[in-house]
Amino acid sequence: MRLPAVLAAALVACGAVPVAAQSALSLDEAVARALLHNPSLTAAGYAVDEAAARVDQARAARLPRVDAFESWQRSDAPLFAFASRLGARTLTADDFLLSRLNEPESVTYFRAALAVQQMLFAPGVGAAIDQARIGRTMAEVERDAARRDLALAVTTAYAAVLATEADQRATQGARQAADGDATRAAARRDAGMATDADVLALQVAVADLRAREARAGGEADMARVSLNRLLGAPLDTHFTLSEPAPPPVDLAVADAATPDTLGTRPDLQRAVQSEALAEAGFRAARARFLPEVAATGGLEMGGLEFSSRRSSWAVGAEVRLNLFAGGADRARLREAEARRARAAAER
Repeated sequence: MRLPAVLAAALVACGAVPVAAQSALSLDEAVARALLHNPSLTAAGYAVDEAAARVDQARAARLPRVDAFESWQRSDAPLFAFASRLGARTLTADDFLLSRLNEPESVTYFRAALAVQQMLFAPGVGAAIDQARIGRTMAEVERDAARRDLALAVTTAYAAVLATEADQRATQGARQAADGDATRAAARRDAGMATDADVLALQVAVADLRAREARAGGEADMARVSLNRLLGAPLDTHFTLSEPAPPPVDLAVADAATPDTLGTRPDLQRAVQSEALAEAGFRAARARFLPEVAATGGLEMGGLEFSSRRSSWAVGAEVRLNLFAGGADRARLREAEARRARAAAER
């Protein structure tokens, strides 16, 4: 409910700006300023940055993962005490006595480890990377479409300001002329050359023109507020606009370029990318039925004292194959197939 009050305050401020404080602004400058300062377009640029970061996240699945660990534990649990001495390689014959096995003293164990895992075969990674790339392309398409839409909106708002101000000036001129007619009619009536009805008719016309003039002024101020919003400028900023000359039109060039404009339409580009995204999603769903293969390796340093540890290493490989997940994978595959068919139909 505060929006009308804000607009009203902006309109009052617009009318109070002196002519000397106004800045000249051509249509080209208005479009350039909007492309630089409009908050919505700035947000679309950040959306492209987000999508580009998701591509890097997807690519990271093909690189090795390295984790480092440092831990400290103390316990008198029999299994922990025996395993800690074994890991530190400090076992003696006395440690195998039943009394020490069953009732060991508390042991402190320091452990540092380095673990490496490298996926050798991850069938869904390629599809995930493709999905991220398509998402980035779609974000770029949306940003470019937003730029074109903003340029069109600025041009329309710029023209609206020029049109409403021209209407305001025309209405003001008509009202001034009507004021003169009413003044002369009153003088003729006083001289006995006109009637009260003639004067009243002109006064009604003047009142109507005054109302039209006020309405035209309000429309001109609202048009300026709309233009300032698109420019990312304060709503009470007052620019001096100039009517641009129409550019020359080469009909031969225009006719030759018409058949090629279909491929540049943002909605068609968006549809094509949506279909490609659905295809990548289908491949990702199908990849869930394939095994994953990973290689692992690790280095461990353990001991009963922080400064005295013994090292050990391990390497291995892992194959993982999902045999049953309640039918979720097959349902996901049907969903991806239907999404792919829908995207193709929409395109």
